[in-house]
Amino acid sequence: MVLGGLPGCGYRLGAGFADEGRTVAVSVFENQTSVQGLGADLTEAVVKAVQARTPHRLTSAETAQTRLEGTVRRVEQRLLSRTPEASLPQEVEVVITVEVAWLDQGTGEVLASAVDLRQVGRFVPPSVVGERVEVADRQAVDRLASDIVGMMREPWAP
Repeated sequence: MVLGGLPGCGYRLGAGFADEGRTVAVSVFENQTSVQGLGADLTEAVVKAVQARTPHRLTSAETAQTRLEGTVRRVEQRLLSRTPEASLPQEVEVVITVEVAWLDQGTGEVLASAVDLRQVGRFVPPSVVGERVEVADRQAVDRLASDIVGMMREPWAP
């Protein structure tokens, strides 16, 4: 895709982010669930998303202008369908709920936050295809990271 050759299109990479060039520290997400490593997985996904999709620079908490922090609150599994023959689980949905805040470290001001940010991943259990629940966890974590980075954008001007 070529954006540079479109005169007057009004698009530019990195557009829409407040104070482009801010420094950001991403704290390890606290994990209040029984799913081992979920907080670390979400932290890693958020770091990669910030690097790939924003003009902000990652740095240590000691030197950063802003800090992104959060907590994984819940993980739920929901049965979506069963096989007609044996009534075995055919498709399962995993819902991960987080709380996140982006803070200005100088003033303590909350720049953006969400209390019940949820995302979903789906998998087909081993009895049908052999996917593991981690497939759904990864989908939900990647979607949450995208949503969290989306919170770092400036609201659209009226």
